[in-house]
Formats: sequence, C-alpha cells, structure tokens
Amino acid sequence: MAPAGLALVLAASPYRWELDLDTTLVIPGLVLAYLFLVGRYGPPPRWRAACFAGGIVTLAVAFWTPVHHLGLHYLLSMHLLQNVILAEWAPLLVVLAVTPAMAAAFARARVWRALTHPLVARAASAGLVSRRPSSDDGRVVHLRLTQRGERVLAAAVAELGPERQQLGALLARLEAE
Repeated sequence: MAPAGLALVLAASPYRWELDLDTTLVIPGLVLAYLFLVGRYGPPPRWRAACFAGGIVTLAVAFWTPVHHLGLHYLLSMHLLQNVILAEWAPLLVVLAVTPAMAAAFARARVWRALTHPLVARAASAGLVSRRPSSDDGRVVHLRLTQRGERVLAAAVAELGPERQQLGALLARLEAE
C-alpha cells in the first residue's frame, strides 16, 4: 500500500493517464464496428488496416494519455494538439481505412446520404425542396424548390435587397480598380 503522501502526489500529477467512460466505450466501439465491416465486406489491404489502427491509436493518445489531462487543465498547446488529432488526423486515417466495398455500401444507404448532406436534408425536412432520384444514374438526386421553398426564397431575397445592392456596388468598385 502506498503512503498517503505518495497517493496525493500521484492524484495531482499533470502527467497522469485517464480513462473516461465515454471514450473507453466509443474507441473500442469503433474497432468493433470496423471489424464487423471487415467481416462483411472482406479484409482490407494492409495499408488500409494500418491506417485504421493509426486512427485508433491517435484517438487513444488524445484521450487516454497525459495529453488529455494536460490539455484540459494545464497547456493550451496540448489542447490544440487534441483538436488537430480529433479534427484532422484521426478522421483522415479512418476514412483512408474504408475499402471500396465499404464505400459502395455506404453510398447505397439512404441514411448515409442524408447524413452526408445535412443542408439538403434540413431543407427537405422543412419542405423547402423535394428530391427525385435520377432515372439515368442512381448516384444522382435532382432537387427542386417546392412552392413553400419558392415563397421562402422570394421573401429572403426581398428582405436582403439593400444588402445585395450594397454588395453589388462594392463588387463594381473592386472590379473598376
């Protein structure tokens, strides 16, 4: 058993490793989801598997190592490193790990398409646009303003008239220079 003073020093250490419940569930959940996809669509090439492993390792570094504790409580640079890991490195590596068969399955899923086009999905759910799949190409969806969408667009154009005129005059002056 460690002396009480040593336990206090360890608890206050900025270099401690942390296991939060949310990341302890999410990171292994991502691994299980990828393994399920690999089982369903076939094994990826080694470089894709290495990309996925790299993405998972970078997530683990961002959340389970002292980088997390230092970023939360001590150093802005560690917090910014976490941001880069979470916004750029890990997503890039995980996307590179997706095989063409997995990507084709995602592309066929209507839910996935709606999730990857949130503005169109919002406009459609608000009744501003309607979607019609192309009869020639299954990857293409034609969008059309509904009557409600036309009314909302006309109202927005009318309301923003003065700003549009100011912007037009500014652009004209910039072109003249």
